[in-house]
Amino acid sequence: MSNKYTVFLIAYRDVEEKIEKILTNSSVKTIDELEDLEQTEVFCSRGFNLNSRICIYVDWFRDKAKQKVKDGYKLAILEVPHSVGKSKSDLLNELDISFEEDILVLETVEV
Repeated sequence: MSNKYTVFLIAYRDVEEKIEKILTNSSVKTIDELEDLEQTEVFCSRGFNLNSRICIYVDWFRDKAKQKVKDGYKLAILEVPHSVGKSKSDLLNELDISFEEDILVLETVEV
């Protein structure tokens, strides 16, 4: 079975608005506060649509996300189709390196 998406958990703080837009333009969920991690369960369903995938992603990343929100970061979960995945992955990794502690690629999962 081939993978369809690359899912990223990105943490960021103290970045310009244009950089934040780059980070969140393919975001399926943004997390600004701890309550955002709990609200996801409201729209989980039995099917396997985007809402269901978001619930799964939040569950995968919950512990790391909680800690980073407590540390003052905003987070974005990005679901990037493989057709653009390599270039987006390269960009995110480059931002992670360039912005040091202000942009962190916390987790990458192939699904």
